[in-house]
Order: sequence, then C-alpha cells, then structure tokens
Amino acid sequence: MNKEKTESGLRFMFDSYCKKVVKYNGCAMRRNEKRVERKILDCIAFDEAILNTLYVEDQYNILASKICLPNISVYIENESLYHYLLLLPKKRLEIILLSYFGEMTDNEIGKMMSIAKSTVQYNRIKALGFLKDNMKESAFFHEK
Repeated sequence: MNKEKTESGLRFMFDSYCKKVVKYNGCAMRRNEKRVERKILDCIAFDEAILNTLYVEDQYNILASKICLPNISVYIENESLYHYLLLLPKKRLEIILLSYFGEMTDNEIGKMMSIAKSTVQYNRIKALGFLKDNMKESAFFHEK
C-alpha cells in the first residue's frame, strides 16, 4: 500500500508540476506578445520626417554620365537613357533637358532659345516619341 500511495502521490505531483509549467508558459507568452506589440507600436508612432533623418542616401555622380549644354548640365544614371539622349539632335536634347531636369515651361524654353512655344512643344513631343520607341525596342531585344 505504501508503494501505491507514493506512486499516486508522484503522479499527482508530476501532474501538478505539468499544470504549473503550462500555466506559467502561457503567462510568459502573453507577456512577451505585449512587449513585442509595444515595440511595434513605438516603431509605427515614428513620424516619417523623423525616420528620414535616421539615414542618408548617398548620391555618387561617378556612376552617372554627364551631359553638358550651354544652358544646363545634367547627370544621367540610366546608361541606356543616356545613350538614347545623345542620339537626339542638339535642339531637341536641350528642350528635353530644360523641360524635365530644368523644370522649365515651354514658354520659358522658347524665350531662352528664341523660338516659338509651339516649336518647343513639337520638338519635345518628337523627342519623347523617339525615346519611347527606341527604348521599347531596346527592352524588347534585351528580354529575348
């Protein structure tokens, strides 16, 4: 009989031990989840302006190609765009660069280059069409 009591006592003790382990593991898991949730909320609460001050993106012009014209100088990082821009006539190239990189209107470009606004529009549209067609073809051949 003593042996049975000690075996059943050991079973009860082991059962009690297992229940305590499960209970405290559950408490520890909930505590850990709350801690992680607080950290996530702290990260989300950062303002975007603060996040932008935490790192700096370096710009290395050594990786870019430079196009110099009398009215504007531009660094182009995309190599294929650079080569197709160089294929444009000088007048159209200057209009594209002033329009997109110099952020000038057609009217301002026309006054600077002493040509009509409609001529600037025409040349810009033709240059964009040329770039679009040639870069599409280039992308098509590179895919194959």
